[in-house]
Amino acid sequence: MPTGPLSSHGSAGRARSGGWAANPVLSTSSGRPTWPASATVSPGFRVAGRCRRLSASTMPPATTGSWPREAAGAPLYYPTVGLPPAGVARLLGELLRDLHHTDPAHCPFGTPKRGHVLVHGDYCLPNVLVAGGKLSALVDVGRAGLGDPRQDLAAGIWTLQYNYGPGFAREFLSAYRAPAMADAEIERLRRRYGR
Repeated sequence: MPTGPLSSHGSAGRARSGGWAANPVLSTSSGRPTWPASATVSPGFRVAGRCRRLSASTMPPATTGSWPREAAGAPLYYPTVGLPPAGVARLLGELLRDLHHTDPAHCPFGTPKRGHVLVHGDYCLPNVLVAGGKLSALVDVGRAGLGDPRQDLAAGIWTLQYNYGPGFAREFLSAYRAPAMADAEIERLRRRYGR
């Protein structure tokens, strides 16, 4: 069984025991995300709504190599995490950089193309769980797979502006180590989210 899942098909909410509902899909047991060769899941499952509360009775049925479980941690933007907005932006960028450098060799979703990486597909603050200042889980990975990294960069910029207002995109992009961008380029990228 993988430990430290980056997980879940569908939006996950607080489970009854206080953890976050998750299905193991990616593992961080080696300190870096990896896609286990044994994990096979249905990419089409999505729970309607953004933060639907789930209990064991409302979780999706388990599929081969995937079963409902809880993931430790809290969404990155929660006050209990203890980071100011600039710290959230930095950590969000660093975590995305690590995800995009994950070996996608066993990823069953998406089409391998030049420039494609393992993407989350909806890389927004509520979907990034942390514990002790480190990634504990990624939830709502129904759109995860091989894809254009700008998809996740756009979501990251959008979610920071939505939650904290303008001014944190450069911190996020710098932590990701993206090439320098003009303000107009950053805004075009932000507007790409959801299209």
